[in-house]
Amino acid sequence: MNRMANKHVAFEPPETVQDRFRDAIAPRTLALGLGVLLLQLGFVILGNPSAGGAYQPSVLPPFWRAISSFLPNGARTEAIRRIVYFDGHGITHSVVVLVCWIVGGVLVTLLGAAVLHRGSRAAATTG
Repeated sequence: MNRMANKHVAFEPPETVQDRFRDAIAPRTLALGLGVLLLQLGFVILGNPSAGGAYQPSVLPPFWRAISSFLPNGARTEAIRRIVYFDGHGITHSVVVLVCWIVGGVLVTLLGAAVLHRGSRAAATTG
């Protein structure tokens, strides 16, 4: 019995664990939801109509023609069209656009990871 009295068991009340869980998850869930919304807006709503898959960008309406070559959907479609029909001539712009989107995606991912890591490190030192 004496041996049992000397042992300390660290236990947090369930409210504290739930509060910490909520405080840790809620901002990430909000950020993920906003990120998914922006991706849908950019790639699906703007990217697909401007890709020019069925028609060349030159026959698209002016707005879609203007954004077609700067979104990855349009750049990818144009690159494939130039590879298949023109033996790869004039593919440079499409490749540059795709590489810029890839580099931008990697940078955003690294920035997000750094922010999450900094937040978890700050939480570990305070709690």
